[in-house]
Formats: sequence, C-alpha cells, structure tokens
Amino acid sequence: MIGFSARVTGDREILSTLNGIVQRAQPPGRGRLLAGVGQRVALRHMPATIRENRLGWPNPSARFRSWRTGGRPIVDTGRLVNSWAWRASQSNVRIWTAVKYAYQLDKGGVIRPRGKFLLIPLSPPLSMTEARGWPRGRSAIAARYPGSFFLFHGPEGPGIYRKSRVRTGFTYKMKQGADGVFRVANFRHTYASRTLGIERIAAARRQINQKGYHFGRWRQEWMPDLISIARHFLGTGQLPPAPASGGNPDKGPRGGQLS
Repeated sequence: MIGFSARVTGDREILSTLNGIVQRAQPPGRGRLLAGVGQRVALRHMPATIRENRLGWPNPSARFRSWRTGGRPIVDTGRLVNSWAWRASQSNVRIWTAVKYAYQLDKGGVIRPRGKFLLIPLSPPLSMTEARGWPRGRSAIAARYPGSFFLFHGPEGPGIYRKSRVRTGFTYKMKQGADGVFRVANFRHTYASRTLGIERIAAARRQINQKGYHFGRWRQEWMPDLISIARHFLGTGQLPPAPASGGNPDKGPRGGQLS
C-alpha cells in the first residue's frame, strides 16, 4: 500500500490522483519516485510548515522568549525543524523524526512529573541560555543559583524564587537572520542599584496540559508540488538524485512519523 494514504489532511481527490500516478510507475522506478517525494517532504515541506507557521497556530504570550524567536509557537532551537528524515521502498515512503518531544508536541496531552512538581524555567527573568540549560536536581539548582528558595504560595505562584532588583528599563539590538527575518540579538534589562524584592525563576506545576499541534500529517498544500514531481518523472523518467533513505532524524526514544 502506498504510504501517501496514511493520516492525510486535505482533498481526497488530490490524494487519489497522487496515488494513481505513483501506481503507474513500475519497479524500480516506483522506489525512486517515492524516495524523491520523501526527500522533498522531509527537507522542504515539513520544515517550512513548522518554521513558517503555515497552519496558523496561535502565538504564545508576548514574552521575551517567543518575541526573540519571531513569535513562532513551536520553534526555539530549531532542533525539531531540522530533524526530519525519510525511508522509501517499492511500496511506501515513511517520514519521521526521532526528537523525543516531537510526539508530545504533535499529539498533545497531559504531562505529569516523576516527583511532586514540574519545574519550568522562566525567560525572563532567566536568559535564553539559562532557561535551556536548567539544572536537574535540588543540589544542582542550589549550586547554579545560590540563595534561591522554593515558595508554594509565592507572589507569582508556586516555584523557585531568588532575590531581585526592580527593572527600570531595557536595551536591545535587532539582527537579520539567514532567512531574512529580524530578531532580537542582544537584550539587556537595566535595574535599580539595590535588592528590593524577589522574582520567580522557575514555575512549579503539578501537571501541564500540552496542546497538540498536529504537524505530523500529510498536508493538502503539498500535493500540487508532489503531483508535479510524479508527473514529470512519468513523462521524462528523470528525478533529482534522492537516496532511498536520508535526512537527520536526530536522537530520541520516541518520535512522530508520517507513514
């Protein structure tokens, strides 16, 4: 069974057309065609769908972290975007990622801690580097942030706090990335000269209800391009060189996949 038929969102007529075109290709040409389609989806369509927010996912709250990444809901480090791979045979093509959090982002659901609380580092007040490199374990947190303490009924809710100074302003510089989008490259807060209060650096939650973004599906807007590739191959016998498998699936115990 041709792998295009699994978990598709979009026009059934377009999907049927694509399946019909692929069925007309005979082995070993069919495997070459499926490899070319898999390569196009893994390296172009899937990354663009996530990176460019083509599905219109609502942006997160207007905090520094989402602002710095251009307001894109599920793009931070770019690890998931750049982790898609493909594997084709004579009967199907599979596109997948092995990034361990891909499944949770795709499907959604409740995330519960192994202990009493999930600790979510907050940026701000932490920098992006600090938030990504949040230490694990009570002793590691105490070593990284001396004097920090846990408050269940803190002014900003339960979490880990530290003494802080009042922010009086900020400065920032914008930098244009390789994709042409301007982002904040250097952001600094200015503070009062003495300690005046406390601030929460990590929120504590009993559980988190993760929203499912459902990006692990074949999309209708990909079909005209994929149909064009298939028709060109049937008409000319030519395809861009594409190995039967490739990409960078990353590492992780569980990943989302299109099959």
